[in-house]
Amino acid sequence: MRTRNLFLVAALMGAAIPSTVYSRCHAVCDHPVGGPPRIELAGQGGGEITKAQWEKLTAVNLSGCTPDARVVSLRIQVINCEGKPDGYTGKDATLTPMMRTMVRNLPPGMAFTVQVEVKDGTGRKWAVPDAHFVWKG
Repeated sequence: MRTRNLFLVAALMGAAIPSTVYSRCHAVCDHPVGGPPRIELAGQGGGEITKAQWEKLTAVNLSGCTPDARVVSLRIQVINCEGKPDGYTGKDATLTPMMRTMVRNLPPGMAFTVQVEVKDGTGRKWAVPDAHFVWKG
């Protein structure tokens, strides 16, 4: 209600709305970007990833403001030489040794996809878009 009142007062007075009012997530979650959960590796939701970045990772992170969101299934997937999907699956956000080795052994410039299943504290499933990365080696 307070946020609505601030918007009303700002609109009536013609004043700019402070940026802290735009998202209530600043006060209720670790990631101020808001919205439903999204995959994040090395601070990014996709794009290039280097060996140095990969070596520091132990798990897939989620960004967004969904309370208690957690990864309940993780898959790292590549397209193999025969053009078929291939990869490894885990039961939580942890990058398994096989996943880590698979990506580490990719040729530079090869793409891989991160897929997750996410549930919140109430058991509700969240649809999370796949994240696409390119291995830079």
